[in-house]
Amino acid sequence: MSQNVLRERAPLVVAADPVETGEVRTRPWMAHREWALLAVAALLLLALRLPFLPPTLDDIDGYNFDLGVHDFDPVKHHPHPPGYPVFIFLAKIAHPLIGTHAAALALLSGFFGALVVFPLYGLMRELTTRAGAVLATTLCVASPLVWFNSVRPMSDTTGLFFILLAQWLLVAGVMRADRAPVVARRYWHWGVVAAALAVGVRLQVVWLVGPVLLVGFLRHAGFRAGTVVLFGVTAAGWAVPLVTESGGPFTYYESLRHVINTALPVEPLLTAPSLRRAVLSAWDVLGTPWGPLWMAVPVLALVVAGFVRMALWDRRALGWALLLFAPYALYHYLLQWTETIRYALPVVPLLALLASAALVTRAGSAHWRRLVPVAAAAAFITLSAGSTVPALLAYHRTPNPVSQAMAAVDTLDASPGAFVVSGHPLFARHLALLASRHTVLQADFRRAWMPMVKYWKQGGRRPILFLRNPRRSTLLLVGRDGQTPLGTWQWPARVLPLMKGERPNSVELVRLDPPHWFAESGFFLTDEVGPPDEIARQEHRIYVRPSDRPRVLYATGSIRNAPAAEVVMLKGDAVRRTWHFEGDFAIRHQMQPIEDEDYVPVTFRTTAPVLFGDVWVHEADRAVVRPRSGFNGTEFDRRDRRFRWIGPEASAEVYLPGDHARLRIRGSVPVKYYRLPVMLTLRWEGRPLRAFAITSEDFSFECDVPAPVSADDWGTLTLSSSHHFVPDEVQGNGDTRQLAVRLYEFAFVSGR
Repeated sequence: MSQNVLRERAPLVVAADPVETGEVRTRPWMAHREWALLAVAALLLLALRLPFLPPTLDDIDGYNFDLGVHDFDPVKHHPHPPGYPVFIFLAKIAHPLIGTHAAALALLSGFFGALVVFPLYGLMRELTTRAGAVLATTLCVASPLVWFNSVRPMSDTTGLFFILLAQWLLVAGVMRADRAPVVARRYWHWGVVAAALAVGVRLQVVWLVGPVLLVGFLRHAGFRAGTVVLFGVTAAGWAVPLVTESGGPFTYYESLRHVINTALPVEPLLTAPSLRRAVLSAWDVLGTPWGPLWMAVPVLALVVAGFVRMALWDRRALGWALLLFAPYALYHYLLQWTETIRYALPVVPLLALLASAALVTRAGSAHWRRLVPVAAAAAFITLSAGSTVPALLAYHRTPNPVSQAMAAVDTLDASPGAFVVSGHPLFARHLALLASRHTVLQADFRRAWMPMVKYWKQGGRRPILFLRNPRRSTLLLVGRDGQTPLGTWQWPARVLPLMKGERPNSVELVRLDPPHWFAESGFFLTDEVGPPDEIARQEHRIYVRPSDRPRVLYATGSIRNAPAAEVVMLKGDAVRRTWHFEGDFAIRHQMQPIEDEDYVPVTFRTTAPVLFGDVWVHEADRAVVRPRSGFNGTEFDRRDRRFRWIGPEASAEVYLPGDHARLRIRGSVPVKYYRLPVMLTLRWEGRPLRAFAITSEDFSFECDVPAPVSADDWGTLTLSSSHHFVPDEVQGNGDTRQLAVRLYEFAFVSGR
């Protein structure tokens, strides 16, 4: 069977008269009927977008875009670098056309999300048959990721339009260069202009338009002068205002460098490669654009089949497709935060083209050849609508989680000045909106707890309503006695999968009353405070609230880079205790009532660097259990619940002043690695206390702990697990810890 029987090549020449080329007759690129059908499709898409515009901005970048419309300054993150100057220019035009800031930005996504059918179909017609182009265009614009992002107040969909417009025109120019040079130059030059504009919409576009620009520039000498001039002039149209409004080239460069340096240590796969992360990132790039698993798996199967088919019978088109999209796909996979799935938007056209190649064939009757793509397109639209439209409805009707939390703050305002408001730096834009109605502690972008520390040190005693990112552990630096959760908000369940990786997707509102204690510096209670070696060299200081009742101070630490160290505890400026420790140590100190009016500093001065891993202050008549060894650091699960892994054996220090106390242990075990039951054995003061059989993934147990035999009311509780695993051995992620059980709660029922 000849290659022409297996596939119908798209026409490559625009000419007034048909031109014979072997067995294939080329014709004018697109008939009036096709243009008319594309216009109808665009109007239909617009009608399916506009009713679902959001009531609020939904991501921190969206707030930055909105600020950029009214006060353009990328150095102040109005918007964040690189600045998106072309998108901001278009947003300035859109803002007077519609009522709300969110809807105005989203209007651009809706508008260009509808117009995208023109360049998308045009590009696909350059690479495949008419039936293939129709099917590929349908799969792309109806994919849940593209459909949903076409109503969001972000730059991604607008960027996709300019990307595809530039690619279509540039490819059309290169393909026609040898047969219709005049027409080819026209296509190419307009493509160069579109490419320069696309880079001004989103800087990452260079990975999508740069390769084809380079190929055309090197292959056709007639393109070169026009390319340099047109790209330079067009880019200067947005680059000059961008740099000028940023305060000059040096200031702009430093701002952009800071953003890149902040992202590089944590976001790219290359910074912490592992088999598990590589697989999850690949799914983020290739699978999540297609929605639920039951939709994504069949589409990806078609992608694989289409790739094989094109590799065998249409290598030229496959080569062009890979040139256009593979560099960005590789860049995104290796160097961007793939969990933010909207970054995968420019990969969807490639996947749609490959999937369509598996379904479009010239084998069989003409009726069958037309029926298969039409049936596939109709089925895909129906299935995609079934999952995407309910998500769009929920998105349209629901303010973003932080807006809901802010509304809750307003309802709690019993009287003027009843409280102050603070939060994690992620919510700095939202806190600024609250400043007109409430006293706001401005967020500290490096040390999120410091605004509260300064407030309490300066005598502030009003409650703090804290907007907390549920995946942050900052509040471990503050005594839990004053923390009261008031509510948690997140996107509806239908929306969350399509908002994966956005910031913020959830928020918790916590009331913070003046606590028993808070840490200022030198305590590694959470990895948010900084590198351990740096924390070990800091001044170790907490502040303790005045009280007429005796309390107990507990702290653990380890000496760094020295065999031993002297630790001196000061209350204010007065020395209270001195210890000499070697290696790991624990401090147990009975504190007498403090009659001062203000918080009193308690400082630990050391003769060698010491890493304090725990500190706690509690009333002397309350039972408390604190982790000692075998407990790993704080982590968060997929539901943003805080937990700690314990190893095969872990121990905890228990302060128990009464006859007994009831201990609650709530956690989970990784059933995919274990054969149930898992035995969790507790020993108290070296003697067996209880043994629990864990028979399901989640568990909750309670048991009574008797009074310790020691005179100072302290004892040791040991937990042993019958099962454990090493993450690196099962996930290939480089994590060589021995992990046994997740603990979500490990506390006395009546303790604080």
